Amino acid sequence: MIVKNRWIIKGAVVLFLLYLFGVAQAEQGKEEDKAVVVLKEVQGEVSALTSNFISIIYERDKEKGIDYEIALPIDENMRLVHKRSLKQIQLGDIVRVKYKEKRKECEEVGEDGTLKRKTKVIERKAAVITFVRPKRPEIGIKGLRTR
Repeated sequence: MIVKNRWIIKGAVVLFLLYLFGVAQAEQGKEEDKAVVVLKEVQGEVSALTSNFISIIYERDKEKGIDYEIALPIDENMRLVHKRSLKQIQLGDIVRVKYKEKRKECEEVGEDGTLKRKTKVIERKAAVITFVRPKRPEIGIKGLRTR
């Protein structure tokens, strides 16, 4: 059941990123001169990894059973620290990712007529992936189940 939910969440994250990419491409021309690039950092467990993107679980709420995950596209300019290639990073490894977030501040008029300022994220892209440590081995006694 947990594996099924994880795949549903991963699929939703990928679809959301594709949607953001499409919106960013459509509005790129008019937002290019107003966009600001911010460098951010996240550390967590690798939940998915391809040559095009990395997905990281950065927080777990065990009481609610929710994983908070971020998927970041990877390009050829990405730098890798403590490993030679992405193929050396396994699912479950702990990594720190510095990523560039392009955002735009926009103003909207609220229902009460007041002017509200919002920040809209246009694009995120992994800049540096730092390997922190390998995944922790499953602790259990042979023949017994672990949770």
